[in-house]
Amino acid sequence: MTSASPPKVLHLINSRGLYGAERVLVNLIAALDRQRYTPQFCLLQTMNCPNHELLDAVRSKQVQAQLIPCRRWIDPAAVRGLRKLLKEECVDIIHSHGMKARLYGLLASPGTSARILTTHHNWIRSSLIETCFELLDAFYIRFYPKIVAVSSEVEQELRRYLISERKIQLSINGITRQQFHRSYQAGVG
Repeated sequence: MTSASPPKVLHLINSRGLYGAERVLVNLIAALDRQRYTPQFCLLQTMNCPNHELLDAVRSKQVQAQLIPCRRWIDPAAVRGLRKLLKEECVDIIHSHGMKARLYGLLASPGTSARILTTHHNWIRSSLIETCFELLDAFYIRFYPKIVAVSSEVEQELRRYLISERKIQLSINGITRQQFHRSYQAGVG
């Protein structure tokens, strides 16, 4: 009797560094039960910003990490590259993190067998252009059947945008205390 292989979960993100959301993602990948899920990782690379720190952190968890270059905010070649990856790797679930990854997950998943879900970390509204992109994200995030909110504040924000309560799942941030404890100790003389 052979057992079926665990579903492949592709974590998709666009990032320029190893910050809060990225650390949550690395911790999530590390904690994923490998008997139940096979984690994979894909970084949508902003041109001239390879983010080796994040790639190294993911690879240190013995996870296959892919890089797809993005030449602009919406890059049809990158969408095609992601769709090709989904098909070649037989990805079962796309778990997107962040607004650009959410858009690419939505655009690349049709025509594949991959189901989609997203983790919403927050909207920062640091500039007018950022706010415009975030409002656009607030529109297309609705097309996700499941949205993980990383805090009750994020959950409330999603509800303010009239996102269905049944789509939202609260899961408090996945940053480990040990990580902060080590960082704090390293900073203390």
